[in-house]
Amino acid sequence: MVGFKCLQLNLWINLITICVFQKHVNFVNYIFLTAYLSVDPCYNYTVLDNPWRAISNTHASVLNCDKYVTWSGWYRPFINGLSAYIPQTCVARYSCGTDIALWIHGGHPTVEDGVVTRDVCGNFYCCYFGSYPIKVKACPGNYYVYELVRPTICRAAYCAGDYIYMSSFYKFMIFQHQFNSHTRDELSW
Repeated sequence: MVGFKCLQLNLWINLITICVFQKHVNFVNYIFLTAYLSVDPCYNYTVLDNPWRAISNTHASVLNCDKYVTWSGWYRPFINGLSAYIPQTCVARYSCGTDIALWIHGGHPTVEDGVVTRDVCGNFYCCYFGSYPIKVKACPGNYYVYELVRPTICRAAYCAGDYIYMSSFYKFMIFQHQFNSHTRDELSW
């Protein structure tokens, strides 16, 4: 009798799969363990935490450029430690610490969609200057990962927003934090 079973364990950032091969010979069991790190980008990505990429950053003294970044693999955007996303609508010029803020056309996928391809557009006439594809994946836990590529022009950089598709509880926690950080006199209804 020969059996092959795999068990997936979620450990920190990487998904580890342990496979057990079981072979019965003369009533002796031989067990061989093989472990490997998953290639699932939801558990194997680089953190991209640059506050200057925020949609709200419209007063940058330096216009950033992603053309000369060596992009390799999958990235998960953050802004000041909070999970973020690449916007899915045109962003105003000079937002995100650059001249041409990059966003994705076609919307974000669901977890069930798996890896999808989306065109990257810039705010320079929205998508009319041309676009190029990147891969996007929705991950369990309400976040996205992106396989980024070099923009075709300089003074263009990937933009990052926050709060998209996050659970109602998480949105409430952010609202409550913002509410509690203001005094009653500061609030105007």
